[in-house]
Amino acid sequence: MTIQYEATSTIKTHVAITKPILKYLNELSIKNEYNRQIAEWLFEPTPLGELACIDDRFPIFLKMAIPHKHKQGVECEEHVRTIWEFVLQDDTKGTHSVVVDIPLDAYSMLPDVPLVTNIQEEPMEVWNDINVEKLTTKFFKDIDSMLAQEVQTQDLNKEEE
Repeated sequence: MTIQYEATSTIKTHVAITKPILKYLNELSIKNEYNRQIAEWLFEPTPLGELACIDDRFPIFLKMAIPHKHKQGVECEEHVRTIWEFVLQDDTKGTHSVVVDIPLDAYSMLPDVPLVTNIQEEPMEVWNDINVEKLTTKFFKDIDSMLAQEVQTQDLNKEEE
């Protein structure tokens, strides 16, 4: 069986997001019943602190993205399987990765950030110069707009039936 992927997938070069955006993408994955989702404990500290969650002081970087067309072993609408790299609280010696499937439209809205190379200042200074609140708010606004369009399209389709 050969699967054809749409040419609508946007190629991203350098993506960095905030923890609230990753949590939102995970909620979209759960809502769409995609195969790859992130454990909830990665977003909020556990009551006893036995599991470390994502440290929101650091950006979360997109490492890889690939078009995907299956959920629960059945062919479905195209979405994107993404791999994200992040730092855990109290573990700043290394990074960790998760895989989450996200809608194609959400992937195309992910914010591009400048490539960080050959800088003289501390790498965190570059991240600190980015208005993360504005970046997060814009992403949520774009997603809300996309979802409103989808609802409108579904309503029009129902009326035509």
